[in-house]
Amino acid sequence: MRLNSACHAAWYELNISSADDCVSACCYYSGEKDPWLDEPMPLDHYWNSDRMKAIRRLNSPNGGDLSGGCASCYFFDHRGEAELYYPRFLNEEPDWSPAQAENWKLAVEDYQAGREKTRATPMRFYVNFGFACNLSCVMCHQVPRRGTLRRQVSAESVLAWREELKRAIDITVIGGEPFVLVEALKFMRAIIEDPEFESVHLTICTNGTLHHKFMDLLRKKKNLHLVVSLDSMGEEYEAIRLGASWNAVAENIASFIETGRELGFPWHVQSPCMVLATNIPRLEDYARWCLDHGIRPSFYDFIDARGIEATFERENVIAHPELLLGISDWAGHFERAIAVLQPSRFSSGAVQLENLYARASTNLAVYLSRRDDVSGVLESSTWTSVLDLRAAQLAGELERNFYDANGQLEWRAEESALLMESGTLNDHVATRFVDIGAAEPQWLRVACEWPAHAKAPQARSYVQDDAFQTVAEADRALDGCVEQRVFRVEATSKSVRIVFTGTPGAEVVLPTRISIARPASSGALIGLDSIVEMAPARPKY
Repeated sequence: MRLNSACHAAWYELNISSADDCVSACCYYSGEKDPWLDEPMPLDHYWNSDRMKAIRRLNSPNGGDLSGGCASCYFFDHRGEAELYYPRFLNEEPDWSPAQAENWKLAVEDYQAGREKTRATPMRFYVNFGFACNLSCVMCHQVPRRGTLRRQVSAESVLAWREELKRAIDITVIGGEPFVLVEALKFMRAIIEDPEFESVHLTICTNGTLHHKFMDLLRKKKNLHLVVSLDSMGEEYEAIRLGASWNAVAENIASFIETGRELGFPWHVQSPCMVLATNIPRLEDYARWCLDHGIRPSFYDFIDARGIEATFERENVIAHPELLLGISDWAGHFERAIAVLQPSRFSSGAVQLENLYARASTNLAVYLSRRDDVSGVLESSTWTSVLDLRAAQLAGELERNFYDANGQLEWRAEESALLMESGTLNDHVATRFVDIGAAEPQWLRVACEWPAHAKAPQARSYVQDDAFQTVAEADRALDGCVEQRVFRVEATSKSVRIVFTGTPGAEVVLPTRISIARPASSGALIGLDSIVEMAPARPKY
């Protein structure tokens, strides 16, 4: 949690993402951002823009207002040890050049005075050069968008700020995978081979599969830091980071560390780990491996995004704590990994794991309690149907929201299946809003019947109320080809609808029957088959 309201990111970092077409103070800011322009612009165009000054106003040490894009900041909500975005922001380092030291002093003074227009230039340049990558990791939000977001930051546009770059403490290069991005490679080569950047730290965020091919270049840079995204090790690593070999990556990292040791350079490696259902059984092994190799581990929660909904439901143990029930000794895996890290120099990783462990435990307790509530509702209520749509009828009933000409909805009689193809991540279809007569909080039951032998994977679905807010689930049960949701809605929700989304460029199958029901009165148990007729077992995709 944030210990004070004055985050210094807007006085510290310029964050650029070409594929996402935006410039801001950090990647966590959720408000309106400046667009990145292809043509070279003076640094001040971005660094002291009206939007950047507005972020500084929100975070002023002299009385900021953490509203808008800084409210509920993901970074501070999920980093239990963090008081500052960059903890050493207020500390001068002995190895800085005179230009860096002077820029740091100006930055600290600007921050402490709450200046919206700064005299200092960025202490850190964080540049996402593009989304291209040689892997297709299951939880990566970039994967579904790579086909349409091919733009890269121009190396020349950033290198035009040569004097300002020399005053920075750190330059971070990220993708995608920087070692497959032409512009990123061009930029890194220019920084590494220019002796005037010797005192500037270069941080490369990579997947660790390719840097060994560029060691002749990397050996020229004394102040070098690799952030290697791993998430796990062994078979679990390969199940998450599709297209990679654990043995090869582990060898690449060990070789990098040994090369730095031989050169006498202060090279170091950090490895972020997104906690997933797949990697929980290897948390202790991963912690020990990091300690054995002098690698600083960090742990964070699932970052949700459109296009990775299937992974979100299959892997996110914080949002879906019921997944923990399928992991033997899940709590022990957390506790042993924490015990390994706590007495080490990487104790911050233990703090992050403790935070995630506590949230998972709390959410699981809430889930189990709600599951009991759902069971009680099912055993004591009769139900009244408020919506019942079937088969080919759905093709005419569903509201189409296609933002791309390629989006389409088709009833395929030979498969007895309704299929949707999206052109963009925003494409979706939905039922009409149906009145649920909510004068007070009440339970709803939503059921979808899917065709047993459809060739396409299923669409993702969620329930919205009339304020277009997603209604949180209390329980989800799968039985054959029937999917059931039982959840509680507030009295403010007067109507609801079911929304279905897919993956751009691929066909997904929609249900052949959809029902929504609400409790009518107390009575005997009404089973799922009274809402949706049971069907043969659904094949696994």
